[in-house]
Amino acid sequence: MDLESDLKLFEEHIKDVDNRSICVQQLSRVGGSSVRDCVNKVMNRMMSNALMGKFNMRGGGQLEKKAFKATPLYGVIQDAVKRWSPNATDCEIDAAMAEHLKHAPGRAGGGGYKK
Repeated sequence: MDLESDLKLFEEHIKDVDNRSICVQQLSRVGGSSVRDCVNKVMNRMMSNALMGKFNMRGGGQLEKKAFKATPLYGVIQDAVKRWSPNATDCEIDAAMAEHLKHAPGRAGGGGYKK
């Protein structure tokens, strides 16, 4: 997804329980060498760096970013990573997501850091 409108369409799509479970199942197959690696790979599959750059975990801040934790995609990613690694904790997954979102503007296509 490149735009917030794409994210809204996806959120509408996963309101259906069957669609959500299929999405979680497919994303859990992405895997990785660690929980952090799995989170990074799943997030890269779902969102562009430009879109990730508009979010942080809690929202607000100087740049008035949106809260990623408030999106349905957050829950889908949590469930997918937990399905891939049942021992993964919410805290561990959240930390990996926060770090990935934090550095999104600096990656290719992320739009750069604003002052």
